[in-house]
Amino acid sequence: MPEEGDLPRCLVSFTLELKDGWFGIFSGTVQDDPKEGMPGRGNIRGKVTGMEVEFTKRMPVAYVRTPTGQMERNVSLRKYGVSLEEEAAEHPPIFYHGRYLPDQDSIAGEWRIPAHELIFAARGLRFRSKEGAGSFWMRRQSADV
Repeated sequence: MPEEGDLPRCLVSFTLELKDGWFGIFSGTVQDDPKEGMPGRGNIRGKVTGMEVEFTKRMPVAYVRTPTGQMERNVSLRKYGVSLEEEAAEHPPIFYHGRYLPDQDSIAGEWRIPAHELIFAARGLRFRSKEGAGSFWMRRQSADV
């Protein structure tokens, strides 16, 4: 089963549009910076508990970061006869866990994408991806409600 190798890290800005719910629950949408991130609008669902913030980011289509840092849909699977442009797969969930930093009025923490498989049943192919992880920092840019 093919696996992706280690890929370069890059900074990806994103914009969240969130709505408060009951008992610390929030939901909304996310848009990555089109130059560095995944295209498309994703969904966010999370919870605030005290100073802790957890949320899950779900993007509609799986993209692969190339060794040069570009985001593409069909790169590493071409040699196996699969094009994600023709057979789109949902991106695996990205889990975020952070803590509110009152002195900076921001949230900082870690994100991770669990190891997962992209399955193309019609072709009988499975592609395994390693877990990915990194850090994030975010702050509110607008208090408009």
